[in-house]
Amino acid sequence: MIHTASYEIEESENKVGRNGSILLGAILILYFLASGFTFALGGEVDTGSLSGRAAIPEIVLLVFLFVSLIVVKGFTVPKLGLVSLAMLGYFCFSTIVAAFTTGLDTLPNVIFFEILVHGFNIVGFVGIYRYCSALSVEQRVQLLVWWARTAGFLAFIGVWDFFSAYLGLPSISGNLLPARASGPEEGELASAVVGTFRNTGQAGAFYHMTLTCAIATTAMLKETPRRRTECILWSILLGIAIVLTVKRVAILGVGIGLVALLFRAGGFKALRLMFVYLVLGAGLFLAIPQLLQMEGGFAWHLGNKFSDAGVETSTSFLSENIEAVRESLLTNPVTGAGVLGTLVAGKWEIHSTYLKILGDYGVLGVIAYIIFIVSLSKSYLVPRNASQAAKNFASYFAPLFLGLLVSWGYTYHLRKREFWISTALIAGLMAPAAMVANRTDD
Repeated sequence: MIHTASYEIEESENKVGRNGSILLGAILILYFLASGFTFALGGEVDTGSLSGRAAIPEIVLLVFLFVSLIVVKGFTVPKLGLVSLAMLGYFCFSTIVAAFTTGLDTLPNVIFFEILVHGFNIVGFVGIYRYCSALSVEQRVQLLVWWARTAGFLAFIGVWDFFSAYLGLPSISGNLLPARASGPEEGELASAVVGTFRNTGQAGAFYHMTLTCAIATTAMLKETPRRRTECILWSILLGIAIVLTVKRVAILGVGIGLVALLFRAGGFKALRLMFVYLVLGAGLFLAIPQLLQMEGGFAWHLGNKFSDAGVETSTSFLSENIEAVRESLLTNPVTGAGVLGTLVAGKWEIHSTYLKILGDYGVLGVIAYIIFIVSLSKSYLVPRNASQAAKNFASYFAPLFLGLLVSWGYTYHLRKREFWISTALIAGLMAPAAMVANRTDD
């Protein structure tokens, strides 16, 4: 009698039980929602204190990680997780070198918490990936649908607050966050969409990342028209929210991603996408003049961003960023100035992932980041299972990814919760399907 082992894809109960899966899924969805609240428990944000950094999302994520250690069997660390930890280790090494050579201009406790935030995000990524990789492909798709739902709901709060300021209706975020010490005052909510975020920059970055995931998720739902229509509607709402943040780099990134998707689709799909773009564009063309006529700050905010003076201010600030990076490289071109070592006018952080990496971590830091991006791209775009859903997602996400790369030129994405959540969900979708061996007798 010969024993052979046959393998088949099964549900995830071999690694996580049904009750455990439901519990972890519920906690994770709560974390999705909480990730859009960027106001700290300590009120005014103090980057050098625990109360300034510890917020509701981190508490929820800690609960998720603790429960997952008990519920999920086995321990899986994706290659991207190891690359991310290695990159963070280099960031620490760069800071130590800077401390012993040129000294540090930033307080040690601020540097410590900056490293802690990066490390916690990476650990959270590994924990979410570990849970996702233990699920069936259909369950992984469902998590991405929930990510689109919660992001869309947060966008709804932002859009509601924007119009409520004009119409005299109660603010949702104002009631949820009565003690927030920074962000827009009540009379300034009409200047742009902010919602549950501290500023329009954070809102725009969050909406852009989640919009990219939501659009790609629609590609996996062709067999479920109702869910696909739902994700399309959430995507439209996220797109409207991005426009109303007046966050130029997010708008530009979305535009580049959508144009790339148009060329990627080809044929009838391209014509259908072009029709959707034209309808949405016409809607915005008709709506924005009406918004400009309303009392409030939107007209001022739009003019401040796109007027000659606004463009000149942004260009001047970019020049200051480049000059700060140049000074850091003149001091230590190989390993850079260390964590938060490159500051504009001695107090502002560099507003670009690429310039920040170059200034803070030098040439070696750029090499480390390139390795990270290569690993990230594989995690995003290379399915390691036979699922058609994963292939469809990757085909849509690839052109949209170009828009994200553009937007990261004016925002630091490695600290963003939404970046690590999205990355964990996508890498989990692309992970090998759960396999279990069944013994059969011949």
